[in-house]
Amino acid sequence: MLTKRQEEILFGKMLGDGFLENRGTANSRLQIRHSLRQRDYVDWIYKELSNFVLAMPKKIGNAYFFRTRSLPIFTKWRNRFYKNGIKIVPKDISLSTLSLAVWFMDDGYCNKKAAYFCTHSFNSQDLNHLQKLLSGYSLESGLILDRGHYKIRLRVKSTPKFIELVKPYLHPSLLYKIGIAP
Repeated sequence: MLTKRQEEILFGKMLGDGFLENRGTANSRLQIRHSLRQRDYVDWIYKELSNFVLAMPKKIGNAYFFRTRSLPIFTKWRNRFYKNGIKIVPKDISLSTLSLAVWFMDDGYCNKKAAYFCTHSFNSQDLNHLQKLLSGYSLESGLILDRGHYKIRLRVKSTPKFIELVKPYLHPSLLYKIGIAP
């Protein structure tokens, strides 16, 4: 059973780079994979989910990753977050500030004016739903066409509030994403 904190982290990972592997007749498992530059972040996720993991994170090429055990709880989450093998945003979810921060650490960045979420893999309905979830924090956003797909851009006036919301949850090694040198 996942704790509330683990669920919030998993939700953020699923909006970002998290991947729930379909194991055919076996249960699904979560794979966490990032570049070596984000090793400390992967280690933090590993620590948070360690009760579901058998092996320590490892380096393969330029990637650093780990997998959870194959368990019914991950099959349940895969059934929620994938439709016909494509990642979706379930309509029955809420977005905690921890989930928001994990999503941002995976797929977000700030420039001098605004914050962005690289949401290239989601369809227009999912993007609209994500924008509604963001508006629950009074964060206004729009969609920006990027390489044939859309990403979410927070309005300039919403970015300081967003940073205030997620900063307490950001891993120190990823503070550069909000303009703070590690």
